[in-house]
Amino acid sequence: ISGLIGYFTISSNKKSAAEPEEPKSTFSSGRYKILRQPRFVALLLCISVPVNIGMSVFIWYLTPVILEESGATISDIGRVVMIYYLIPILLGPVIAKMADGRVGNARLLFGGILISAIGLLSVSVIPFSDFWSMFIAVALFGLGHSLCDATQYSHAITLGSELQENGAAQFGLSALRLTERIGAIVGLVASAFLIKKIGHASAVQYIGLLMVFGVIGFGVFEFGGKLIPKKQKKIE
Repeated sequence: ISGLIGYFTISSNKKSAAEPEEPKSTFSSGRYKILRQPRFVALLLCISVPVNIGMSVFIWYLTPVILEESGATISDIGRVVMIYYLIPILLGPVIAKMADGRVGNARLLFGGILISAIGLLSVSVIPFSDFWSMFIAVALFGLGHSLCDATQYSHAITLGSELQENGAAQFGLSALRLTERIGAIVGLVASAFLIKKIGHASAVQYIGLLMVFGVIGFGVFEFGGKLIPKKQKKIE
C-alpha cells in the first residue's frame, strides 16, 4: 500500500512536456571550506565523536554487561536501557524550543556534552552495584545526548549557511552523519581490544574523560572567538 501511494504521488507531480525544465543546481567547490572551519571541526571531534562513542560503547555494550555482572535480571537491564530512549521522547519538544529560543544550538551542545561527561564520570563516585546507580548514569547520559542529538544537525546547517557557499550546508550535514557512524564503529572496535585490559568501570571513565576534552575543545572554538572582539574593543 505504501509503495502504491508513493508511486501515484510521484506520478502526479510529473511535469508536462510543455513545462520548461528547471536548471540543475550544481554545488560549488566552496562547499569544502566547511571542513576548514574550526567551529565545524570542533563540532565533529568534540561533540559528534564522543557522544556516539558513548552511545555505542556505554549504552549498547557496557550497560548490559555491567548490569548482568551485578546480577540484574533481563527485565531490569531493559528498564535501564529504556530510560535512555525515553528521555528524548519526553524532552524533544522542549529542547527544540530552547534551540530556537534564547538558549541556542551552541549552548545546548555545550551543556549536553557536559551532562554526558558527568553521567559517565559518576562511575568513580557511584558504585555500579545496583539498579538505581546504573539508572542514574544512563539517565544523565540520555539527557546529555538528547541535548546534542538533533541540535548538532541544526548547528551544522547553520555553520554551513554562514559560509554563503552553494552546497556547504548539505555537505556539512553529510560529513557530520559520516563522522557519527565512524565514531560509533571506532568506539566499538577499540572497546573490544581495550576493555579486557582496563576493565568495564575504567572504560566508562575513559569515555567520560574523552567527553571532558570535548567540553573544553568545543567551548574554546565555539565561544572563545566571540570573546576576543569584545576585549579588543575595550582596549581601543
